Amino acid sequence: MIQQEMKRVQRANFWHFSLLCLVPTSLLLIVIVTVLGQGDDCEGLSINNYCANEPRSFIHAYTTRCICDAAYVSSTTSGINDIGNRV
Repeated sequence: MIQQEMKRVQRANFWHFSLLCLVPTSLLLIVIVTVLGQGDDCEGLSINNYCANEPRSFIHAYTTRCICDAAYVSSTTSGINDIGNRV
């Protein structure tokens, strides 16, 4: 009777331990696949500006952002630019 109860508890502990190990392992595999599967997505975003992927840091460990140089756009309809000066 006691031996059957011990086997039942050991079996339950084994499944709990397996689940607790499986969850972080699967999350780590998802992160590794995501990092290895990312290519250069910034190539065709902007014709006139230089674009590059942001370097990875601790804060942005699971994502990448495409950072492009700023482009100056002038508005000639009103004759005054964004700063308030006459063009």
